[in-house]
Amino acid sequence: MEFNVADLHRKERDLRSAMDEVLNAVNGAKNASNTSSIEKLNHSGIMKLNKDTLANLVEKLSKLLPSNIELCKSAAGTLDSVKTELIEVQREQLKSVKKTVQTEMQSWSDI
Repeated sequence: MEFNVADLHRKERDLRSAMDEVLNAVNGAKNASNTSSIEKLNHSGIMKLNKDTLANLVEKLSKLLPSNIELCKSAAGTLDSVKTELIEVQREQLKSVKKTVQTEMQSWSDI
């Protein structure tokens, strides 16, 4: 999988949608206290879900995980490549500056 920002945004939407489903299921469960965000979700809230709902949510998240892992690997590879290119460009710029400084020093010593 080749990394691109559009894929990243699509995967983010998919994950947010799945997390919203979890949150809605927990909030809709019998005797549920209203959980305002996925970060505030706790064990007792999840335990109020019936097995079928929980199984469906786990299945959906399980299907999202591998593609997100591959996207992260691809992004890391792209970052490494860009970092390597940037370092090479900086080395070339330093060589150019060094050459310019040496030339200037030589011209000043001739005066």
